[in-house]
Amino acid sequence: MDIFKYIVPLLIIIGIVGGNYSFKKQLKVALARIDLPDKSNYYRSALMVSYAFLEGSAFFTIVVYLLTGNMLFLGLAFIPILSFLLFVSSIEKAQYDLELNHDEKQRIHTPETVLDKMKLNS
Repeated sequence: MDIFKYIVPLLIIIGIVGGNYSFKKQLKVALARIDLPDKSNYYRSALMVSYAFLEGSAFFTIVVYLLTGNMLFLGLAFIPILSFLLFVSSIEKAQYDLELNHDEKQRIHTPETVLDKMKLNS
């Protein structure tokens, strides 16, 4: 069970760094899009993948705690959870990340136009 003392921190680091790297890589793809619904779909996908990295490492750490009963692992599980809370998106963060212009920002605040276009693309 000592192997977990090495594997868990490594997985937490991989979860945080991998999620961040994946988000930035997919954000570049979103920025290349012209249409706002496309940008938002790619942005949402980037966030989900990033969150999955964090969730996976937190889940694995909690499972290791349940297997070993070592409180250290329960404490380590809070690192990806706290990272998740730091990466939580908001409208303002999405506008900044997607480098939206004034017109696109206005469209976000009137979601009917964005939702109508998304329905047409489906």
